Amino acid sequence: MMAFLSILFYTGLEGTWNGMKQNINQYSVQTQLATATLQSTGISENELNQIRKLPDVSKVSAKTEINTTTNLNGSKRYLTIDTPGTQQLSKTMQTNGHKIDVNHEGIYLNQKFANKNGLKKRE
Repeated sequence: MMAFLSILFYTGLEGTWNGMKQNINQYSVQTQLATATLQSTGISENELNQIRKLPDVSKVSAKTEINTTTNLNGSKRYLTIDTPGTQQLSKTMQTNGHKIDVNHEGIYLNQKFANKNGLKKRE
């Protein structure tokens, strides 16, 4: 009985792991997931060019990220605001809605977050 249960658990875990591995591989290809990320408080175009020249660097994609707090519905909320950047690496995987336009002014909000916090589109 113990041998049977051991084999049953092993095959279940092996099947789950294989499915997870295929999903992450597919996600990595679709989004061109970066193999390394460099964060800086400020970086110049000259420094980006130096990074591009490093050995084994094939692509560089820069974007801006702002971390802040706000008070919504009487609660402190932490917000991270990202620019889409050039969308060459670690692309946003969009599951529905409109395609992100990198030249568009304004911000995109998660629909559930906006609804929960009473945020509406300004006309």
